[in-house]
Amino acid sequence: MPFQRRKWILVFLGSILACGAMLPVARADQPIPGSPPPAAPPKTPSATTTPPGGTRLAFGENSSWKPCHFGGDGSIDTTDESVTLNFGDPITGVRWEGDFPKDEYEVSLEARRVEGFDFFCALTLPIADSHFSVVLGGWGGSLVGISSIDGQDASNNSTMLIRNFTKDQWYKLRVRVSAASINVWLDDDDIITVDREGHQFSIRAEMSECKPVGLASYQTKAEIRNFVMTPIKP
Repeated sequence: MPFQRRKWILVFLGSILACGAMLPVARADQPIPGSPPPAAPPKTPSATTTPPGGTRLAFGENSSWKPCHFGGDGSIDTTDESVTLNFGDPITGVRWEGDFPKDEYEVSLEARRVEGFDFFCALTLPIADSHFSVVLGGWGGSLVGISSIDGQDASNNSTMLIRNFTKDQWYKLRVRVSAASINVWLDDDDIITVDREGHQFSIRAEMSECKPVGLASYQTKAEIRNFVMTPIKP
């Protein structure tokens, strides 16, 4: 091919490429004309959602939540939705003095550690004619478990788990007491299952102020909100 002809062909191809570069380019996040609009992202359930059949146990001044008297208790601040347990020496807590079942029920709540390094939620609940406590962040800040089973507290029984808890982060706790077992969920993860048959349940002596239903923190400022009790069918 003569040199002059090749030259004009190259000029022509270059013009086409230059024009193409000037055309608008559709971005990946732009819809294609005529296509249906993108689906809306799923909504995160509200922190105040109450399960069907559940009862929210409000924390307001006129509620059935009353301060515990451990000795050395920190101050307690409440709203309808939440309770703040300030630093105690060593424990601060509240207990529920209204009606509450002894069996076949589920409790859900959200808790966070605001300041401090020990348990920010010890939830004490009835089980038949006895009680037990679910501990979040105990024994130095990371232990999770049930106290007590067959006389052994959470640091010495099969329910002991280690979890890292971030300050000011909310954690969801759900506990179910059925005729067969105790089940515990943390942020929707099923972390503990204990068969009731063949076991005895109790609480540590220093937690007796929390009976029959209570919340406590140990040398820690904690906030707990959205306490809901839901009966379950046998």
